[in-house]
Amino acid sequence: MKLRGVSRVLLIEDDPAVREGLESALSRHGHRVRAVESGEQGLDRLRADDYVVKPVQPRVLELSGTPGRVYSRRQLLESVWEHGYFGDSRLVDACVQRWRAKIEDDSAAPVYVQTVRGFGPV
Repeated sequence: MKLRGVSRVLLIEDDPAVREGLESALSRHGHRVRAVESGEQGLDRLRADDYVVKPVQPRVLELSGTPGRVYSRRQLLESVWEHGYFGDSRLVDACVQRWRAKIEDDSAAPVYVQTVRGFGPV
């Protein structure tokens, strides 16, 4: 969920050390974090439009903080893997197809992850 340009994250993690580390990393990446220790507590706090399960890397959640922004294949590779990728940039296409299959009602007519012709997935 986004409030005044800031992504809000509900973090549910039972291990206190892991919870503290993830909360710190997410905060450093510009997210407003509410951390709880159990699923029950999370459900109490959840008003929720989306979720991810662990393992998840904080830099991947940065991508969710910019809805509507267009990324090139190269930008996605560098954002997710944090370095230049010298293989086939069509790897992004395969990942996007798998992602769409999981989150879209009809992956042939995507609503959440769209492709801008000539630029790359959105």
